[in-house]
Amino acid sequence: MIVFQDDAFNVDRRVVKAFCEEKIRRGNQIQWVCLGRADDWTKQRDVVPLMAKAGLFMGLVGVEVESDRELTKIGKGVTLAQIKDTVDTLRAHNIATVGTILIGLEHDDEARIKERLRVAEEVDPDILAIDYMTPVPGSPIWRKSIKNGFLDPAKINLKDWDFHHPVMPTRYLSIEDVGRLGAWCMREFYSKPERIHRIMESDYDDLVKLCVKDFMRNISKFEAASRRERTYV
Repeated sequence: MIVFQDDAFNVDRRVVKAFCEEKIRRGNQIQWVCLGRADDWTKQRDVVPLMAKAGLFMGLVGVEVESDRELTKIGKGVTLAQIKDTVDTLRAHNIATVGTILIGLEHDDEARIKERLRVAEEVDPDILAIDYMTPVPGSPIWRKSIKNGFLDPAKINLKDWDFHHPVMPTRYLSIEDVGRLGAWCMREFYSKPERIHRIMESDYDDLVKLCVKDFMRNISKFEAASRRERTYV
């Protein structure tokens, strides 16, 4: 099994089709996962069956925030309707989905983070992956976070710079609050029996079911990392 870490694997439909056709021609013995943009997925519904035939069993799509307005503000260039359509389209072709949300944006407060989870529940990916806002050194957000006093480069522990550990506060939340709410979101999402039963009783590849079990098994480790008590591996 291979995971393509390209941020937008499916940006060029010609490349996607050529890849799938060539993979099938060569024996099609390796399954795969890819990341893609929701607007590309929705424009390429007709290619999804070919991707499934070529061994795609899971796709990742960013939910990230709670509204189209916020998606525009962070420069995503997609809509929640497109994200939901992506999840539904992939599921219709027996391809599981991983949805990501961001926790710890500059103006996040408790109500906004809980609304973000509610929207993610409506989008309904099979797996939810939570990423804490982690500025890349040298990026505009990095510089702004230092200017705002959210980051002190002299106190950074790079072991925490993996998106699984809260590394800076927001205007309304401490680092501890950010971690507490991220851990709450994770446990809430995986506490829905109907979602777990749907996945386990589906025709998804066994690797999907194993992945879901792994996420659930490691919730306590994620919570510990959210409290910055341990490194999350």
